[in-house]
Amino acid sequence: MPRQLEPLDARIPSWERDHFGERPCPFCQSEGSDRYIRPDGLHVCSCSTCGCYFISPSPSAADLAKFYATYYVDHRGSEYQQYKDPVLVGEMFALDPHSDIKARTLASLLHLKGKRALDVGCGMGQNLLFMKKLGADVTVIDLDHDSVEFTRNVLGIQSVHRQDIHALPDLESYDVIMLHDVIEHPLDPLAVLQKSKVLLARGGLLSIWTPNASAVEAEEQPVAFRVDLEHMQYLTFQTCRQIADRLRMTIVYLEAQGRSKLKSIQNMSAQTKKRTTKRFLRGLFRSFPGFVQLNAMRKRLVSRDDQSGNYHLFCVLRNEMRA
Repeated sequence: MPRQLEPLDARIPSWERDHFGERPCPFCQSEGSDRYIRPDGLHVCSCSTCGCYFISPSPSAADLAKFYATYYVDHRGSEYQQYKDPVLVGEMFALDPHSDIKARTLASLLHLKGKRALDVGCGMGQNLLFMKKLGADVTVIDLDHDSVEFTRNVLGIQSVHRQDIHALPDLESYDVIMLHDVIEHPLDPLAVLQKSKVLLARGGLLSIWTPNASAVEAEEQPVAFRVDLEHMQYLTFQTCRQIADRLRMTIVYLEAQGRSKLKSIQNMSAQTKKRTTKRFLRGLFRSFPGFVQLNAMRKRLVSRDDQSGNYHLFCVLRNEMRA
């Protein structure tokens, strides 16, 4: 009997359930075991072969494409509105890339100056700004119209395109490909990973940042399955190792990092929310050197070093040879 999970995220997508379809594990095609029912009514299955958790039955590819075309305005509207504040944009440009665990780790693994980087699903652009500060030549793709326009018109990045990774020619070559908060979204994540391998130069890095399902069995009500309900699969350490073997790539970094954002969370008592927010902000102040100069970010950007916590998996793979 699958466990019913309680609501935690106020944002619950409205899917066309008549369009739902059964799916096996998206990484190894094994049949899954029905384990949880999310607050949106979708079932989370577990794969005993690769350790992945995945949604089945799931929304259709067409419904997901429609959802992501206006993702930031329709689903993350309050967050998107914050990025219209010029003070916030200035703070984004001012941040030191070495304050971010992802940028800092990539810079330690590869000298980024002059390297070609591809940011897949750039969101509001903080990752690409970090990479540019570290000297990389960044190309950006995203399915969301507003994200692309913000990146081009506000951040001033001209090499941004509204398309998915499969539209890129195989002859393109990148030294770094970032799939940050991406691989949990598509119905066929393995195809995205395989295309990334094709596009990677020899010695190139594939950076994956995604919610961590490795420890969900220890939670009575797993947080990862109760927030961001557009996610179609959840990776574990075991899944990352299976991916590396499948792609014939080498894991050069694999750790659990970071915490879930507090935005759009409901069903927390006022006292619990106050206590949780206080702890969150205390960690925020400790994370950035010279944070006093960027104090406005405390209320707006709510960004910090993600090295503490274990909500995300951060996996970096090296391509030893071109596909």
